Amino acid sequence: MDTASHLTLIVAPRAVKLSEIPSYPTPFYGGDCGDGCNVKTVFEQEILKVLTEIKNKPNWNKKIKNSEIREKWIKELLSHFEEQVINYAIDEALYYSDIFTGSLVPGAVDCTYIVDDCVPEELLNDICITIRSTEDVSSTGVPKWDSITGKGKTKFVIPTKENNKYLSKKYQWLPTEFDINANGFVDILSYIYNLHPEIHEKMYETLERIFEKFVPLFNNVLIDSCKQNNKNDKTRIFVSVKEQKFRRIEDRYYQTYKYQRLIIRPKYYKFDPENVPKNNATTVDLKGSRLQVIVKLANIILTPEKPKYKGMYNEEVVATGIYYYDQENITDSYLAFRQCFCQPTHSKDDYRGVEEIYDIRINEPKSQLLCEIKTKKNMLICFPNIYQHQVQDFELKDKTNPGYRKILCFFLINPNKRIYSTAHIPPQQLSWFEIELMKNKNKLSELPGLITEKISKTLDWPISLEETKKIEKN
Repeated sequence: MDTASHLTLIVAPRAVKLSEIPSYPTPFYGGDCGDGCNVKTVFEQEILKVLTEIKNKPNWNKKIKNSEIREKWIKELLSHFEEQVINYAIDEALYYSDIFTGSLVPGAVDCTYIVDDCVPEELLNDICITIRSTEDVSSTGVPKWDSITGKGKTKFVIPTKENNKYLSKKYQWLPTEFDINANGFVDILSYIYNLHPEIHEKMYETLERIFEKFVPLFNNVLIDSCKQNNKNDKTRIFVSVKEQKFRRIEDRYYQTYKYQRLIIRPKYYKFDPENVPKNNATTVDLKGSRLQVIVKLANIILTPEKPKYKGMYNEEVVATGIYYYDQENITDSYLAFRQCFCQPTHSKDDYRGVEEIYDIRINEPKSQLLCEIKTKKNMLICFPNIYQHQVQDFELKDKTNPGYRKILCFFLINPNKRIYSTAHIPPQQLSWFEIELMKNKNKLSELPGLITEKISKTLDWPISLEETKKIEKN
C-alpha cells in the first residue's frame, strides 16, 4: 500500500458490476416515513420472533438440519408460540439453510446478513493493537478524537425541534475512496478523516483486510434491498381489514357493530417456497469497482461506577457493516431493528380492526419493531439503510471490574452515485498541518514551538480539534 496514495486520488472511478442500475429505498422521501414498507400483521410478527430465536443460535443453518436438534427447538418454542407459527418459521429457516450452507447467513431481519468468526485470530489481534494506538494520544502525537474516525467539517446534521431537517447544504460525513480489485482485494486510495495515513499506516492496511470480509455481505444486502428485486418488503401473510359492506345499517346499531363485530383472522398459513422471489432482476458484484465508504470506530466503556449502557439524505448511505471486534466483561448485547411503514388500507375509523390485525394505533408513530439480532465478539453484520437500529441495554457481568465493547463501522455510499469525499477535500486537521510543517526544512520549522503554535492559531484553515468540536456541537 503506497502511503502517498492516501492523500490524492490516483485512478478514475470504475463502475459497479450491475445487470441493471438498481434503485434503493430511502427513509428521506415519501412523506413522514420515506419509502415505507408494508405493515406486518401480528401473525408475521410472531413468525419473526421465532425466526429471531432460531437465527440467534450459532451455526443455526447447519444445526436445523439435524432432526433431533430441530425437535428440541420446537419443544422449547411451544411454550411461547403457536404450533402453526413455529412450523412456518422452521420451514422458512430450513429453506434458507439449503441456500446458505457456509458461514454467511441471512439474519433474523429481512435483507440483513451475518458472518461469525470469519476474521482469523491474527487479523483480529492486528486490529485490536492498531486501534489501541489511535486511543493513545502520547504514542502518536495526534490529539485523540473520541475514538471516532470519518468525521469531517463537511459532516452530519442533527435534527432539532426548531429545525427538523435531514438534509444539509453545509455538512456531511466525508467518505473515503475504497478500490476493490477483480479478486476482491481492497486498497484505500484517499485518507480517512481523523486517521493520519502515515502515523496509522498499519491500521489502513488492517482496515483494508477487514473490509474485504464485508464485500460478500454488502453484495447480498444490495441485491436484496434494491427495489427491482422486490425482496426488501416481504409480506408473509396477507390479511384484509376491510369492513363488510351493508346496503344500509341504522345509526343506532352501527356503533355496536363497529366495536363488537368479528375480526376475521387467517385460519391456516404455511411457508411456501414458491412465494419467495428467486430470480434477481438486478445483480450486484462490488469486485472490480470503486466505492465510497465512511469509516467509524466506537467504544462503549462500562465501569463499576457506570455499570449499565442505555441503550441525511445527501450522504447517500445505502448499507451499513458493523464488526464487533472486541468485548470484555459484559452481558449479552442485542441490536434491535424497526422500520417505518405505510398506512394499511382500512375502512374509515376502523381503529379496532387495525389494532387487532397489526398491533398498531392510528395516532402513534408509523414505525414497527422487527426483531433483535444477538451480537458477539468477532461477528460481522450488514444491513440496508431502510432500517432504524438501536443498541439494546447491557451491563457488566462482574460489577467490580470494568468492561467494554468495541465496534468498527463501514457506511457504504450508494455505488451508483458519488458524493464529495476525502479525494476531493484536503485534510482539515491543524495537527496534521503542523506535523507536515515540521517535517519540511523551512524558516518556520526553525522557530520555537511556542511561536509556531501562535502562528497556527491565526490561520482560518486548517481547523483545530477544539474548533471542530465546537462546530459539531452547534
